[in-house]
Amino acid sequence: MPMSARQLSNRLREFGIVSNTIRLGATTAKGYMFTDFGDAFNRYLPSTTVASVTTTQTMDDGALRVT
Repeated sequence: MPMSARQLSNRLREFGIVSNTIRLGATTAKGYMFTDFGDAFNRYLPSTTVASVTTTQTMDDGALRVT
């Protein structure tokens, strides 16, 4: 079942993230500031550093070989 806007708002509030009135040119809307998510992102999301799954391999003569 999809999450409603109110359910999302309640969940985000648990992390101290609340909606604000945001000006978009001549109009305004309710929304969230990306910067408000920084603390939660740092605490709960994994690091973006990805380790390589292969090791670096060098050739003795520095040339590429086709086998």
